[in-house]
Parts: sequence; C-alpha cells; structure tokens
Amino acid sequence: MNEIPLKQIIDASLENLKKIVSVDTVIGTPITLPNDTTVVPVSKVSVGFTSAGADYG
Repeated sequence: MNEIPLKQIIDASLENLKKIVSVDTVIGTPITLPNDTTVVPVSKVSVGFTSAGADYG
C-alpha cells in the first residue's frame, strides 16, 4: 500500500481550504439594487479539521 506523508496531506488540505475560505466568501461582492441601494452580503464561515490513522500489521 502506498503511504502519503502526513505533511503532504496537511499541505494539500490547507491549500484547498484557502480556495474555499476567501474574503469574498465572508464579505461578498456588493450588489447594487435598481433603486441605487447597495447590499453587501456578509456570512460567517466555520471550518473544522480532523484526521485519524491506524497502523496495521
């Protein structure tokens, strides 16, 4: 079985998290309504990360 180093797994996971959790995710692109009102979407982003492992044989 191929083993992937833990650092490589963590680096890949964090790189993908950077793509998902960006400034535009928390504070979105402003939307201008027809009556010249601007709405800025705001959201809360929470991320959890866990891992597990086992040693066979």
